[in-house]
Amino acid sequence: MIAIVRKFGLACALLAGLAGCAAPPLPSTAAPPSADDAYYVIALKPNTINLDIFEGTVKDGVFSTGFKWVDHWYSSDDNGFLVVKARGGATYGVVMIALTFSRGSIFGQSYTPNARTMVFDVPAGKVVYITDVGFSPSTDRGRYPGPGLVPSYRQNFAAAQAYMREHYPLLAGKLEQGSFRFVPGT
Repeated sequence: MIAIVRKFGLACALLAGLAGCAAPPLPSTAAPPSADDAYYVIALKPNTINLDIFEGTVKDGVFSTGFKWVDHWYSSDDNGFLVVKARGGATYGVVMIALTFSRGSIFGQSYTPNARTMVFDVPAGKVVYITDVGFSPSTDRGRYPGPGLVPSYRQNFAAAQAYMREHYPLLAGKLEQGSFRFVPGT
């Protein structure tokens, strides 16, 4: 199922990039979350990374999007941060990552995490920082899956707080540390 979704996601991502209909950036005046929604924050380094994120479930340790064909193709702002309004209480998975040649471009290398899908939960009524996601090109095809992209993850909550204070003042005071995990996808 994930393979079909990934192909569909790639097609959507390409069309979104060509048509300019990728998820719009969140306005800096975004209101704090209600009891039914939430926000998540992910830092992307470099800021030419685009993420394909699906809502799904984890059952028996495996992430599945089921038949939810709602696809979200996200890129960060110039500062490298992605701030997304989400359905509170939902689980999300990064099913494809693209390292593009420049901001706003659809051309570059893509990475499909296959056996290690980054999955995170977004608690209702919360604003959560998930992680910093970094990717760099690699020629070591034997060690890394996909077209030679090396993933890295690190926590920098202080940088996320500073960013939110400057760009999303109504959300900044509610920012909490979230978490993520890696699970296989179907």
